[in-house]
Amino acid sequence: MMQGNSQTPILNCGRIRRVNFPQQLSMDDPPVTLAEVSVNTGKLNLPSVLFNYSQVLSFQTTGANLDLTITYRLIRISRASKTVKNLEEWTFRGAEIFPTDVPDLDTIEPLVVNFCDTGLEKDQSFVYRFQIAEVITNNARYRISDQVITAIVLDGASE
Repeated sequence: MMQGNSQTPILNCGRIRRVNFPQQLSMDDPPVTLAEVSVNTGKLNLPSVLFNYSQVLSFQTTGANLDLTITYRLIRISRASKTVKNLEEWTFRGAEIFPTDVPDLDTIEPLVVNFCDTGLEKDQSFVYRFQIAEVITNNARYRISDQVITAIVLDGASE
């Protein structure tokens, strides 16, 4: 983690977890963590965190009536109190608009998520985790590659 003065943004690079991607996952199941990044707000007066995650989602049809729905979740965990806060959820949906008889169609979709976390205080330490919360598939297989996760801590007073 880079340290800077109160006006210098601090870039934090995270780590990608190696996981098996579930073909089905309900909201009642434990989520699958794809990546995480740690941050410390340091001595910044009005700290904010700009979170960024990107990936390439590849999926292949294996029959008619394709359905691929993946719900992603961003959470923030306080290192001091271990409190978990759900910050946001996003849903990706790949489905056939017009049913076709084309078997084994390969599709590649880039996904980029940005989130600005504000209202934080000085000298706090957090872990941001990007997770898969739900997966619904019908006649589709998918995989995730080329993941990158970062967080930039900046002083809101300098904006």
